[in-house]
Amino acid sequence: HASETVIWEDYDRVTVIPYDGNARKYIGTMENQHLFMTDEKAVMGKIIALESGHDFKEAVTYIDEAEEKISEAYVNHGNVICVYENAGSQSLCVYDENRTRKNVKLPCEYGEITIAEQEGKSEKPLFSYESFSVPPCVMELDLVNASAKVVYSSGKSCDDVCEEKTY
Repeated sequence: HASETVIWEDYDRVTVIPYDGNARKYIGTMENQHLFMTDEKAVMGKIIALESGHDFKEAVTYIDEAEEKISEAYVNHGNVICVYENAGSQSLCVYDENRTRKNVKLPCEYGEITIAEQEGKSEKPLFSYESFSVPPCVMELDLVNASAKVVYSSGKSCDDVCEEKTY
């Protein structure tokens, strides 16, 4: 069921954005721009920006469509954190205030990332990561350096992990 989007601003003003038939997910506000993840005119998804108090007809592209499909995005301290999907795997990146993409190095090229929505506002957001060769763990994202470190690991990975060797 689709409906209008309501954004509570500045504790005293509410912006109501009518539904116009396009799929969008509100990801946060930076300065006076509301950011939305959408697949409107972008099969793999993109981020659009809408000035406060304006209509979606006036929205502009904030982050262009990439080669990977965008699956999650969060506004965080002047940055946009994005999780992308590609060939059954996920990658993580941070777009800084200049919209420059910085890829975050993860323990393995093929893995799954989950960021809890409440972590979207944290200065060093936590996210879970796991792959066939890396045990489930909690990692901390450094937004300044676009890097991540393990803060907790279950220590248990799959027993059936195969190692591929080429000669």
